[in-house]
Amino acid sequence: MKRKLIPGTYRIYISSEGAVYYNWKRGSWFPYSSSINNMGYARYRFLIENVHRQKLAHRLVAEAFIPNLENKPQVNHKDGDKLNNRISNLEWCTAKENMQHAARIGLLKNVGRGRTIGTSTLNAIRGEYTGEWGQKRKLAEKYSISESSVGRILNNKGAYKI
Repeated sequence: MKRKLIPGTYRIYISSEGAVYYNWKRGSWFPYSSSINNMGYARYRFLIENVHRQKLAHRLVAEAFIPNLENKPQVNHKDGDKLNNRISNLEWCTAKENMQHAARIGLLKNVGRGRTIGTSTLNAIRGEYTGEWGQKRKLAEKYSISESSVGRILNNKGAYKI
C-alpha cells in the first residue's frame, strides 16, 4: 500500500486503497474518520489553510495516484461501488463517459430522455384527469412517467404540446 501527503494538510495521507491516515509520529499511522455524503460517497473533512474543506475519497486517490494525461474532469468507479476507492477501481473520465458507463453496468434506474409518448396517450391522460388530489401521481404510475411530466402534459407545455 502506498501513501501520499494530501496537499495543504499537515501529516495527513491518502493511501492507494482509499483510506486516509494521520501520521502522529514517524511510523505511527492512525486512521482518519470519514463519513458518507448524501450521494453515497466516502468523504473526509480537513482543515486546509485555516478553512474546513470536504474531499471525496475517490477524488483524493485519483489525484494522488492516477495520472490525468487527458485532463478529464471526473473520476469513475469501474465496478460502480461508490465505497470501493482502491486505485485499481478508479479511472479519469468525462461526464459523458461516466454516464455511459453507469447505463452500461445498470446503475441508472430510469433514463427517460428520448422516450416518446404517443398522441393517444397524451389525450388519454388529459381525458382521465379530473383535478382530484393525488391524481397526477396515480396517472404517472399508470403510464410509467414522472409526476412532473403529467403536469406538463396537462398544461400543454414543452415536448407535450399538441
